[in-house]
Amino acid sequence: MHVLQLSATDGLGASDDPSSTLNCSVASDKATEVVFIALLDRIVSGQIDAGSTLPGETALAQEFGVSRPVVRETLSRLTQAGLIETQRGGGSRVEDWSRRAGLELVPSLLGLQPSPLPDMSESLFDLREIVYSDGARLCALRAPDELITEIHAMGQSLLRQARPSRRDHLPYSPFWDTIMSGSGSFAHQLALNSLNNVTRLVMANPRIHAYIEQSTYDPEPYALLAQTIALRNGEAARAAAQATMIEVREFWTSI
Repeated sequence: MHVLQLSATDGLGASDDPSSTLNCSVASDKATEVVFIALLDRIVSGQIDAGSTLPGETALAQEFGVSRPVVRETLSRLTQAGLIETQRGGGSRVEDWSRRAGLELVPSLLGLQPSPLPDMSESLFDLREIVYSDGARLCALRAPDELITEIHAMGQSLLRQARPSRRDHLPYSPFWDTIMSGSGSFAHQLALNSLNNVTRLVMANPRIHAYIEQSTYDPEPYALLAQTIALRNGEAARAAAQATMIEVREFWTSI
């Protein structure tokens, strides 16, 4: 039996301290996160098969040593993440997470050890390349002239600036955000936002942060991308956007 150990300082017990309500809320959030990660690990690793039914709230509360409201909140999070579905008559059926979950699950998956998806980094690069390249193509074809002028100026500005360090999580974010704005595709921007959120989480890892401290980005491919967009050449812009990923892939595969 896996029992979640929470001390009195976590705020789950009664207290005369006026801040005890806040402490209880913080402790409840902590407990929910621990139970969520534990069940996520079991589902993703296949310890709990898709199509099976999770134990009831009471059983889960006893197993993890938490209250039923904590379990209820955990089940709600699992449902929102596409990992389970509430059945008629009660009970929670485990879903095939690989077919139901979205990008918002990635940060939680990155925290699992060992990783259930050893090729996750490569998959994320593939998705970023698709978003970048197609967004750049659409931008070249759709963006208004004033935005095209702005993107071209941003590209030239990158060449004049000192190379940004990789410790600046996403140094070219404003550049890519402008391109996505020019694409006219809100879906592309949302997808990029999700990928950037994952990148920020990964870059916060102290081991990786130390490794990249002295490394910098080459602005040349980004300036070339801005030029191809300014020429209104969609396919050339797609290729130029893909070229910006070459250096990034090489760097991350070297870590």
